[in-house]
Amino acid sequence: MSREDEFAVALRELLASLRSEPAEAATTAAALLELNSFPVFSSTDGLYYERLLPAGLMERELHQDEELRVVDELHRLIVKSSNKREHDRSARSGLIYALGRSNPWVGIQKILDILVNHRSSLSIGDVHQCVHSLQRCLDLSEDHSRFSEVASALAQLSPTPVLEAMATVPLELDHETECLPRDIESVLRQIQRFAPKPDSESSANGAQTPD
Repeated sequence: MSREDEFAVALRELLASLRSEPAEAATTAAALLELNSFPVFSSTDGLYYERLLPAGLMERELHQDEELRVVDELHRLIVKSSNKREHDRSARSGLIYALGRSNPWVGIQKILDILVNHRSSLSIGDVHQCVHSLQRCLDLSEDHSRFSEVASALAQLSPTPVLEAMATVPLELDHETECLPRDIESVLRQIQRFAPKPDSESSANGAQTPD
């Protein structure tokens, strides 16, 4: 079997494992997506991922369509779990964490959908994980070639109303989520970087006073 075939088989097995054993497979998916979103590693980092990933998934980077398949499956499982009883939701936070390890321009639409459209079914821990995942997407530098794609996703499905609402009501926090209010404030500040910049010429014209 060629290395390419080994990779394809390993990826199919991961997707199947996400459906059958989501809690365990989420860790593998997170490692794969993280490795793919940071393609340059030291030897120490390489050894770390070798312990987490099947050999077949270490053969090469994910293609974007393959990353989308993993992201779509994670999103589908997270949304599906919204309709289940609390004891069936234990894997969801790990799935959200894995989703947040994808490239920002690939995963942000799914993260926004979960936070904005499925907020009512999330535990406070799930919300905290969504906020962390969103933070990671928003760390993208303004000179990055894919910055505009993240900005476009935020414009299409803004999380600001949901985050602002959470910032104004008391939240039942524990030691693991006590920093959530601070993280929400940080995300709201980060979002401002992605807002459309006023056209310099229009701004200049607007500043002129009538004769």
